[in-house]
Amino acid sequence: MAFSEGDPNWVKAPWFLEINPNGRIPAITHNGNHVFETSAIIEYLAQVFDKERKLSFDPATHLKEWAEQQSWTYFAVRA
Repeated sequence: MAFSEGDPNWVKAPWFLEINPNGRIPAITHNGNHVFETSAIIEYLAQVFDKERKLSFDPATHLKEWAEQQSWTYFAVRA
């Protein structure tokens, strides 16, 4: 799974298209889970690694805070 940093077409390589069918970055693979798009990656990382909710909110218990966090996350990505 090597790529040349000077080759802009590496995101269209078959191995990368398995991770992100859109052929764009950002994209990650963690424990066999492929996640792409900035907001989706942020949400995934929060769910997996922020079990104590120090950096994110659980919508089941803090819906207002979670909704505000989501709004700013999506705003920042689109800005």
